[in-house]
Amino acid sequence: VKMLRFLESQEFRPVGSTEGRTVDVRIVAATHRDLERRMRQGTFRPDLYYRIAGLLVTIPPLRERREDVGELINLFEAEALARYGLEPCRWSPEARKTLRRYDWPGNVRELRQTVEVAMVRAAGGVVLPEHLPIEVSDDLPVGTWDEAQTEFRRRFLTSALRRNNGNRSATARELGISRQALLYHLRKLGLTNTGRR
Repeated sequence: VKMLRFLESQEFRPVGSTEGRTVDVRIVAATHRDLERRMRQGTFRPDLYYRIAGLLVTIPPLRERREDVGELINLFEAEALARYGLEPCRWSPEARKTLRRYDWPGNVRELRQTVEVAMVRAAGGVVLPEHLPIEVSDDLPVGTWDEAQTEFRRRFLTSALRRNNGNRSATARELGISRQALLYHLRKLGLTNTGRR
């Protein structure tokens, strides 16, 4: 009721005060819920809906605007460069294609986070599909469960070694395992010639 009164009169009373104050404000509200449907179902107050529904702007989800992904990558990269001081990256056509094909259930926020993660992983180089979070990458192994797990581990270790310039000790530290455990997994996966001793 207090919110409705404020929206109608733009007057409120601060906590502990006996006098009301008037303010000149504009209310901008956003939701991913269908408020008209909720209002009809009785789960959203009609009087509140009609007070805030002056100008409605519907923005389709990113999965319906895939052509915007490229521009958003550029925008989020520029923001990350300014905010975090990251190194500029070049985006491989494969990485861009992967991002355009993804459905983005987390919408633009998920894309922003994905761009930042990829930039950190690429460390100023070329962003490749392997720099993207696994849930975004469509480059998933195929085959049986065991074959897919083995292929994932092989790619995972190869990528970690590449990030550490083949240094096995640094790779083990990054992965949070002992050097002996890393060597065991490299042998098991047939990657004994990968990386420096």
